[in-house]
Amino acid sequence: MRAILPVLILLTLMGTVAAETNPDQGSADKLHKYCGPGKSSWMESYCFRLVTGLLEKARANNDRLGGLPVCPPKEVTKGEVVDVVKAWLADHPEDRGQSAETQIARALSRAWPCG
Repeated sequence: MRAILPVLILLTLMGTVAAETNPDQGSADKLHKYCGPGKSSWMESYCFRLVTGLLEKARANNDRLGGLPVCPPKEVTKGEVVDVVKAWLADHPEDRGQSAETQIARALSRAWPCG
C-alpha cells in the first residue's frame, strides 16, 4: 500500500500540470468537438457529464451559472439540456474560444431564463 501512494500522488500531479498547460482544456471549442454528431460513446459521455454537472452546479448556486440566471423546468430531462447546449454551440461558432462553462451558461440562460 505504501508503494501505491507515491504513484497516485505523482499521477495526480501529472494530471494537474497537463490541465494547466493545455490551453484547450475546458474551452467551448473542445466541448463542441466532444458533443458533435457521430462521436464515440466516451466523447458523448464527456459532453453529457460536463453539461449536466454544470446544470447541477447552477441549481446548487441559486439557479445561477457564470453569473447568469438558469432556470430549466423541473420536468426537463438531462438529454434535453444537453441538446440545448449542442444546438447553442453549433449556432455560435464565433464564441467557441470562450470557456465551456460560459457557453453552457449562455445556452441554458437563453433557453430557460428565470422569472
